[in-house]
This record gives sequence, structure tokens and C-alpha cells, in this order.
Amino acid sequence: EYFLYRLENQLKWHTKEVNKRQKERVRLQWSILISGGLGALLAAFGTPISLWVALTAAITSALLGWQELRSLDSVVRNYSKVIMELTILSSHWKNLELEEKNPTEFYQVVRSTENILWSQNVEYIKAMQEALRESDLEEKASLINNVIQEQRKMDERFQKSLRDSIVDYTRES
Repeated sequence: EYFLYRLENQLKWHTKEVNKRQKERVRLQWSILISGGLGALLAAFGTPISLWVALTAAITSALLGWQELRSLDSVVRNYSKVIMELTILSSHWKNLELEEKNPTEFYQVVRSTENILWSQNVEYIKAMQEALRESDLEEKASLINNVIQEQRKMDERFQKSLRDSIVDYTRES
């Protein structure tokens, strides 16, 4: 059930998001190229339509700014890394023989899955902190730091409960 509801679900979600962001990135790149090319073409015609060159340049720069603001490259790269790592874990579990699928192996895969998802979350938070630092919004950065501290506490509680359940299971066995 863990693999179905956690690992496979996260794998499907990240795959869907990468595909969506990749399509958005390609559309933005084509829009930028078309707008820039149209501006160059209008500039070649000369003075009568030079006002339109400025408009296409403004549109091109707005599209470039939007592309940078969305940071699609880093999101696609981050999600692709998560997909690759989760796929490896999923394949590893599916390729195990029935007798190899013991509780120790299960908890190791669960821990690896949660570490992958947590590291993706940490990378996202680091990107947010960097963006806040660049814009000198230290007050908002402290809010992010408080959220990170709370998430670390929650992670510690989760890991403790995971350890406790392993110990309980071992005792029962």
C-alpha cells in the first residue's frame, strides 16, 4: 500500500508536472523566438513600421522575464531528478523476489523514498530563500526559516515514529 499510495503516486505526480512544465517551457521559448524574429523582420522593412519593432522588443523582453520568473529550467531539472530516483526505488522493489521483500528492505525503501522527497522539498526552500535574500526581504526570509525549522521537527517526529514502529515490529517478531 505504501508503494501504491506514496511512491507511485509521487512518481505519477512528478511525471505529470515535468511534462506540463516542459510544454510550458517549450511554448515560452517558441514565443520568444517568434517575437524576436518578428521584431528583426519588421526592423528590416525600415522606418514606416519602426514603432512595431519597439512593441515586439517589449513583448520579447516580457516573455524572457516571465520565463526567468517561472524558473522552469530548475523546476524541470529538480523534478526530473526526483523522477529518476523514485523510478530506481520502485524498480528495485518490484524486482525483488518475494522472500527478499522483508520488513528491513521495506523500511529501507521507505526511508530512501522519504529522503528523496524531503531533499526535493529542501531544494525548493533553498531556492525560495535565495530569491528572498536577493530582494533583501529578510523579514520574509525569517518566516521561511521558521517554516523550515517546523518541518525539521516534523521530520524528526516522523523518523522517530518510523524507528519506534521498526523496533516494535522487531520485538513482535
